[in-house]
Amino acid sequence: MVCKRYFLLGCLVLISLNLVLPNKSFSQKRDFNMLISANGFSAVVFSTLKKKIVAFYPSIYRKYDDKSKDNFSILRSLDYKITVNEESFFLSESKIVNVDYIQGSGIISVKFSHEIADVFMYIFSSFNLNYPSFVVKMEIKPKKKGIIEITRSISFSGRQPITSYDNENQYINTEYGTVLFYFKEVTKKDIEFSLYDLVVLTKDLEKSLKVANYYYSSFFDPLEEEIKFWENWHSTTKLPPGLSKEQVKLYKQSLVFIKMGQVREEGKGYGQILASLTTGNWNIAWVRDGVYSIVALVKSGHFKEAKDALTFFLEADSGYYKSYVLDGKDWGVGVDYKISVCRYYGNGKEESDDNGNGVNIELDGFGMFLWAFSEYVNATGDKEFLDKYFNTVDELVIYPIIYNIDTNLNIIRPESGPWERHIKDNGYDGAKRFTYTTVMAIKGLKEISKVFEKFGKKSKWDLEKYVKLLLEGLNSNLVDKEKKILVGSYEHFVKKGYPWYVDGATVEAINFDFVPREVAVNTLKSFEENLLIKGRRGYKRNLDGGWYDNQEWVIVNLRVALAYKKIGYKKEAEELILRIQNKALNSFCMIPELFDEKDESFKGAVPMLGFGAGAYILFFMD
Repeated sequence: MVCKRYFLLGCLVLISLNLVLPNKSFSQKRDFNMLISANGFSAVVFSTLKKKIVAFYPSIYRKYDDKSKDNFSILRSLDYKITVNEESFFLSESKIVNVDYIQGSGIISVKFSHEIADVFMYIFSSFNLNYPSFVVKMEIKPKKKGIIEITRSISFSGRQPITSYDNENQYINTEYGTVLFYFKEVTKKDIEFSLYDLVVLTKDLEKSLKVANYYYSSFFDPLEEEIKFWENWHSTTKLPPGLSKEQVKLYKQSLVFIKMGQVREEGKGYGQILASLTTGNWNIAWVRDGVYSIVALVKSGHFKEAKDALTFFLEADSGYYKSYVLDGKDWGVGVDYKISVCRYYGNGKEESDDNGNGVNIELDGFGMFLWAFSEYVNATGDKEFLDKYFNTVDELVIYPIIYNIDTNLNIIRPESGPWERHIKDNGYDGAKRFTYTTVMAIKGLKEISKVFEKFGKKSKWDLEKYVKLLLEGLNSNLVDKEKKILVGSYEHFVKKGYPWYVDGATVEAINFDFVPREVAVNTLKSFEENLLIKGRRGYKRNLDGGWYDNQEWVIVNLRVALAYKKIGYKKEAEELILRIQNKALNSFCMIPELFDEKDESFKGAVPMLGFGAGAYILFFMD
């Protein structure tokens, strides 16, 4: 589909703005070749290989509810044809000289070079436009003065049925709503101007017109306003001392990705933070991933986003797995509860997937939520928030932990754990007493106990008693006393033994200082001997043997780096963090879920938020 043309007369020049522009050559090999910009409502994706926009997602989460389909991109591509004095070229046919984000923002910056003209392009989903939309700014610098003609070239996604389109009036009807296109010229001086293209998805024409009217206002320059937005947002960012220039760049861009991955649609889904952006496969709100992001937001000074995410958990539609019977046994939470046993749909409803071996019943989320909630209340002193949700937290988050303690071993009873083992045991899947879940229960109860004491709150439960009980259970039943090594689960310990019980998730017991130093050192040594991938500084997550398990897990690397830092092994910590840092900096500051076990290329979801960006920030802030 070739869309409406726009004509400009004169020579377009680069407008002078106070930007930190990318300076990395495009010729350098990257592990990832897409950049994404999102504003909590929708997302746009630019491909450095195809040299054009290749996706526009109508929402940032994968699926709205249990009845809807996965959200697919509306556009397959959006390209622009530039004509100067009847000589033409498509941007996708030109050379990319530079491409990156404007530092510390969600603004994609691309410089194209062609014998006819140089083009500076900026692509972003604007936080100033609270709507599914994106903006393209083009600054064209022709080699010769004359008449410039700009034409859109649009192709639709084959997976997304287009019901109709109007070439003249610039709209496309889809099942998600109507996509509208608006050109706008921005003039600075008589000889300085540039062109904007606004793309808006709407189900309400009146609302769309309001967006367009704001966008067309003479005072409103979308790029300048977006730059101001990110500058203002980072004004509260807390930077740890001693960061290098490269670390500051990755730290701030990691925060940007978390910000872009937080849903801002009205309703119960508002505030949820996804595990990855839509360029990854995990644009779903898991509790575990969300908590690492929330704690990172708190420690970096972004309290509003942290509060919105905590409020999401507390107001979400959950409690569907109080009872879950499989093969005659009830694996459900057993009592009323508030935090999902796995994850959430876009509308805020609890979700847990079933692979044929039952669903995931993950009990670590209760303790993890308490950790994040405590971090926020301690950092802000927000007693009003604590007062509002005190009963919910005490009865629907704390009590489910206490109820699910195995009183014979004083650890949390069998469940799906951090690696999401479905309930039914088939030799790979199977509920177990995972160490990670007990560790998170201890962390959550310990931190919330201190918050309650600080703010004069009295729990119905003896929190200190249960913290002590679970700590004793951890050190008595989830540590190999002979080898003094943490075990991944009680079942791995008693049924398989060493080295099969070695599990990267146990590192959190070291990070939270729940085991003696000797156990910490020996556990990390067991990682080096059994989980370290040959020829590099990186770890698989466990020895269970699946393809997924055997890849190099970046979250394990990041949390192990923190553990080495905590016990004073500076060299080992720096080796791990610098390798991740260098690979991320070479791929637009994106931290992936996995590095391939054979060639170290990015695998899994990219970029990861809690398991990537959040964990990177926490390395410096803990």
